[in-house]
Amino acid sequence: MKPKDFITTLQRMVAVTAVGPSALRGQGEGVLGAAQDFLARLSLARLPKSNAKRFRAWLDRKTEAILDVLPVENRPWGAARKAINLFLRDALYNQYLCSYFWPAPYDCTTCK
Repeated sequence: MKPKDFITTLQRMVAVTAVGPSALRGQGEGVLGAAQDFLARLSLARLPKSNAKRFRAWLDRKTEAILDVLPVENRPWGAARKAINLFLRDALYNQYLCSYFWPAPYDCTTCK
């Protein structure tokens, strides 16, 4: 398996495990799968690392983007943000994704 294929597969696995059925319970039919698919394809390489203001703006844009793909009439903003936050936390905790998308000085292998 090529390194890029491994990272893509791993990102999908993190999206599915971080945002499980209990995280989006009661949000509507198809919301869980749509959220997981969105997060599996989210470009973590474009996540701003320079300052908090840019990160918050990116986070707001991605929350709106995930809402656009959810197959429900209402726009559950809180659930969308929760899904992104859970995914980002688990992506950061994953040594392979962390090292790939956030190299030194953010490299997780140096956090001992």
